[in-house]
Amino acid sequence: MCWSTEEWDAKDKMKLFELARDILGNDFRGSHSQYEHFYMGTAFIVRKHLGGEIVWDEILNFTDDLLASHDASGSAT
Repeated sequence: MCWSTEEWDAKDKMKLFELARDILGNDFRGSHSQYEHFYMGTAFIVRKHLGGEIVWDEILNFTDDLLASHDASGSAT
């Protein structure tokens, strides 16, 4: 593979690839992100727990109160 081109020398092209790697993430960041996503279990297990453990009346009352405090333009009343 030839790293240099007419527009880029090899060092600048390597810098570009290293920057892309840093932006996209490294191995640790990827595994940490996966851990954060699945630490409670698979999605169906999490939904089962949430469905049985959340006090929905409190959430629904809070949501209704929040919506009632805003007019159609999104401003607080």
